[in-house]
Amino acid sequence: MLEYVSRGTYEKFVEYKSAVEEWNRNTSLIQGQTLNHFMERHILDSLQLLPLLSKELPTLDIGTGAGFPGMVLAISGFDKITLCDSNQRKIIFLSELKRKLDVKVDIICSRVEQLPLNSYAQIITRACADLALLLNQVLIVSRETGKSTILYALKGLSIDQEIKKAQEKFKFNYEKINSVTNADGVILKVTNISEL
Repeated sequence: MLEYVSRGTYEKFVEYKSAVEEWNRNTSLIQGQTLNHFMERHILDSLQLLPLLSKELPTLDIGTGAGFPGMVLAISGFDKITLCDSNQRKIIFLSELKRKLDVKVDIICSRVEQLPLNSYAQIITRACADLALLLNQVLIVSRETGKSTILYALKGLSIDQEIKKAQEKFKFNYEKINSVTNADGVILKVTNISEL
């Protein structure tokens, strides 16, 4: 998938890796052992959302951490993405990265429950929280519009248990899309979310 990005975009990903390496010494942005496979584990994993999302729709990345997947998508040309994390150090890192790489992206330091009212049509997340909590957060974010927001969650081995647990509290439709970077991973697309 990296062969489809421009040279300039690829160079920004290389700078991204350098910045993460530098900051990771003092701030735990990602697990250290994943740095050796940064392009596959973090960049490609994030880029697999590209064909699923609409560039036209406002998108929120919940619990973005070091910027995955939202910052990667913003670097790739998505300009309606908001990165949200409650960790101040990670937000400082992302703000510095935004400036350094000249990326058009909004960054908010907040818990989802305290986000200013806004209308997000798509929510993306990676290794952030279990599905039941994410569905609750989707409903919080879309509370003022009443429209059905679509959730795209990069998930791993526990997804079937998470779906079963979430179905005890929520009604929703879902589709599991196989991950291109992790044999045990899926992209879970969730629509029509409501509380039981």
